[in-house]
Amino acid sequence: MFVCLRCNCFHTTKFGKLERHLETCKGEGRVIDIVESYQSRVKELQTKIKILEESSGRLPEVKNQEEEKDIVELAFGTFTEDSPGLYFQQSYESLTEVKQYNTHLRKIKNSRRGYFSTVSLEEYTNAIKSHITYLEKFGKQKKFTTRKVDTIVSNHFTTLDLRLVRHKNYENFHPDGTLLKDLNLILSCKDNVVFDYDIIGKFRNYALLIFPLKVILEFILYNRSKTEPVFVLFDLGHEENPFHYYYLNERKGSKKYWIMDCRMEIFLEQVRSSFLPYLVSEFRTSYFHIFQDNIFRENFLELVSGLETECKQIVENIMLLANSKKTVELCKQVVSKNARKKTPDDILNLIKNDPLKIELVDESQFYVAQLFDNSPKNLLTIFKNIG
Repeated sequence: MFVCLRCNCFHTTKFGKLERHLETCKGEGRVIDIVESYQSRVKELQTKIKILEESSGRLPEVKNQEEEKDIVELAFGTFTEDSPGLYFQQSYESLTEVKQYNTHLRKIKNSRRGYFSTVSLEEYTNAIKSHITYLEKFGKQKKFTTRKVDTIVSNHFTTLDLRLVRHKNYENFHPDGTLLKDLNLILSCKDNVVFDYDIIGKFRNYALLIFPLKVILEFILYNRSKTEPVFVLFDLGHEENPFHYYYLNERKGSKKYWIMDCRMEIFLEQVRSSFLPYLVSEFRTSYFHIFQDNIFRENFLELVSGLETECKQIVENIMLLANSKKTVELCKQVVSKNARKKTPDDILNLIKNDPLKIELVDESQFYVAQLFDNSPKNLLTIFKNIG
């Protein structure tokens, strides 16, 4: 269940609905909303200053673009430590030497927020595991009760942190909309110089369990930052099939060298082979965590406690990915945002259609059957009716 912490009046199990609500919510903003508000106000003031300077005959100060902070840095702060692991280890170890350990923990938490914006989700997850271990060790040294240590941990880490590592009772920690917007921002603000299929594997993580497949594909295929897209749809002007899909393989000076993925079929196979096994495994892990088995229960969504939203999203993403035709159409829909005309600097390896086609199949029945040890024959029908 996603809850808007601005107004506390909106509840939904769909992240897309939460995003639409946040766009119009009149409650007090947090994190990115505050940053964007400040940015807007700064621009207004800069414009007024420029007008006053020009009217007074003063030349406006030349602005150093490199000194401007991007939205990620403004939202999360900076983290400049060369050895993050050592820095955090020493920070936690020094807890025994300070009088006000809560103040010290807040400083560590703020530093970790900056660190979050500089690394992959996998690296961040591994760091959280280490930080919890350090904090539990500190609790033992201070002879705190288990209950007090659990309270300190739950206050020191965000609900998203605890979900990422499946910490004790993690199903009871619900990431609020702001934390998910933070994660969305981190994953979408990237600068890809060229396209590498390895990037697909970087999204085989918690994001795939809580975001719709289309959002994940946008993270991979559509640069929301100011850099040029690296997976595009070229209009080559052919009458039969004017559009072709290409990914950027190399840059040499102003020249860009593109490789055709004619119908995005190579990308399709890479995505399916990477995501489907992971989704099945994560569903089974969450299900087992609640029931201590993987036996199908018709009313399981009513019984999975705080994991209902994740289970629904996993099932939705599996059913989309299992149907090759639907997945490839979704991929094309996302890349259509990157449609462009070929320029003299664009060097294409092929311009004709690849005659070999990958067979588009619907394997939904096969993959949903892997979620349980005793899948009923009508399981696919049951899942199609999940709202």
